[in-house]
Amino acid sequence: MVSIHELGHSLGLIADDYPYIERNVWRGCWTRGEPKSITHTIYTSSEKMIADQHKWWRWLGEDSGSSGSPIGLYEGGNTWPCGIRRASEYSMMRWTGYHFDVVQREQMTIRIAGRRDANRMPLDHTPEGEVGPKDVIWVETMHPRYHELDITWRVNGQTIENHNNCNLELVKLGLKNGDIVEVTVSDPTDFVRDPKWIHGPRLTQTRKFTVGKPLPSKEVEAKFTRSTPTIWPVSAQEVVFVETTHPADRVLAVTWSLNDKVLANPFNSRCLNLAKLRLPRGTFKLTATLADSDDPDGQVDSLTWSVDNVLPTAPRKLSRPLTTIAGQVEHNVYFNEFEMLLDAQDDQTGYVQPLYVAAEFKLDGGGWYNYFGFPDKPIGTPFKFTHSGLDVRGLTYGNLGTGGHAKVPWEQLYLDHEIFGTFWPGFGTHTVEHRAIDPAGNIGEPEMFKATVLPGKSPEATSTVTGQHKGKLIVEKGVTLIDGAIINGGVVVKPGASLVVSDGSTINGDLQADRAAVIHIFGTTVHGKASISGATDDVIIAGSKFKQTLTVTGDRCQVVKFPSGKLHQYGVALVGNVITGDLICLDNTPGVTDFGAPNSVSGAKKGQATNGVGPAHFVYNQ
Repeated sequence: MVSIHELGHSLGLIADDYPYIERNVWRGCWTRGEPKSITHTIYTSSEKMIADQHKWWRWLGEDSGSSGSPIGLYEGGNTWPCGIRRASEYSMMRWTGYHFDVVQREQMTIRIAGRRDANRMPLDHTPEGEVGPKDVIWVETMHPRYHELDITWRVNGQTIENHNNCNLELVKLGLKNGDIVEVTVSDPTDFVRDPKWIHGPRLTQTRKFTVGKPLPSKEVEAKFTRSTPTIWPVSAQEVVFVETTHPADRVLAVTWSLNDKVLANPFNSRCLNLAKLRLPRGTFKLTATLADSDDPDGQVDSLTWSVDNVLPTAPRKLSRPLTTIAGQVEHNVYFNEFEMLLDAQDDQTGYVQPLYVAAEFKLDGGGWYNYFGFPDKPIGTPFKFTHSGLDVRGLTYGNLGTGGHAKVPWEQLYLDHEIFGTFWPGFGTHTVEHRAIDPAGNIGEPEMFKATVLPGKSPEATSTVTGQHKGKLIVEKGVTLIDGAIINGGVVVKPGASLVVSDGSTINGDLQADRAAVIHIFGTTVHGKASISGATDDVIIAGSKFKQTLTVTGDRCQVVKFPSGKLHQYGVALVGNVITGDLICLDNTPGVTDFGAPNSVSGAKKGQATNGVGPAHFVYNQ
């Protein structure tokens, strides 16, 4: 990925988007005038940028293609943290691993199409000048993977229908000496919006011929001269191409066949758009054969490709959760962090040797990011997401908090910053999508899971209950852990004692806790009434089922310390529970939160509502 980022510099002439010149060192704000960089500006108003038709104004409001957010004016870039703005929230040029944004992609397209400083799209063709009325004139264009270039032929200024063919047989047109034949080749890519480039020499070329003296008569060997590479499979979305030698008086015939079945090619096209065939899943054999009408043996050359139309996958393995929340999508609950291991896989039938399959992931609807394990860790190490990210060589990775999962560590220290505001750790519910990309370029269907990340941890147990427990369990002191046990008779927690109930436990009876220290309940079924009142330290109930009323009153929650030193209380946590009876929440300090995983309540809701977690704190519904 670093090499692609560096190509953005050397080939694309694109400046860095990251906010530092030395890692993790704040250098103050940009205070100079408009930068020369094509992807940075001191403009602060989109309206003014549009009115002035300045830099990337044509892309404002469009999907960035890199970050999940629109193109706009984002603070920081060009190695400065502030005082200057970039086009996208994040991209290949800000944090290596993301895609180029559409502004950067436009620049890369025109630089590649125009061959860097040559400023001219490559185009082979019949030499310009005089051609005979019975000659064949031709052009050979660039060949993007997923679309064809437009080829337009004109005679004396009038467009003629030639079905986007690269060969024109003049004998069929009845031309006379002095007639003018022109051909224009243009790239209809939607990667470029600036008319200066669309109609300029990087994306549009015209050649001119005058009917008169015939081209020199010279026999050439009929053969394929260039093509889509055959050494590895192509995807079923590609445009496969061939180029041939060019006899002056005839056009060589190309026949396309799929699994030995001839495909229609009424205009003798040198390109085959596989996407139009709408192939089913599987692997296919594609063949192009070349025939010469002057050769009595018919076929003179052939090429074969394997077409890979099997989508790759990236199965995941996640760290063990505290519990899971029922739903159509896998939804785990963790304290502070979780790990994700992706194993990119692909059916490589038709490949000479196994080739690398890439994986990507997307956090909370952001941009697709290349999965590589975790920085500075051995191959096969899972990627770790944490509430505020981990610092690796002066960069932050896996951040679930505000600002995206890749950042600079000093960005996590913001506390009511005049420009960036407060950094909020990523406690709450997150959505992660992941997919694979195979060597042919097939992009697999994304899979998805959710993770709710809670602050803190459960206290260490001083006693543990497992298996079957007969009669009422009374917790009088210390920390009791009910570890996947079945309690037949209910549970009572005395003042000052703590209770932790692990995933898979069952309480057949009532649950009563009065002035306990800590109550943590995960993935537990409670068949009786549950009442937790006056807890002094923390209450978390997640992924559990309550068959009768759940009452939570007068409880307190833990104090969380941010990287900036800020102290914050999120509220008593009721996360993704299913409550058959009523839910009563009264006088809890500072409130009650579901951390983005709503509770299902069949009965009445009374008192404080369970609202989603967020920087704006909580809403109370008394």
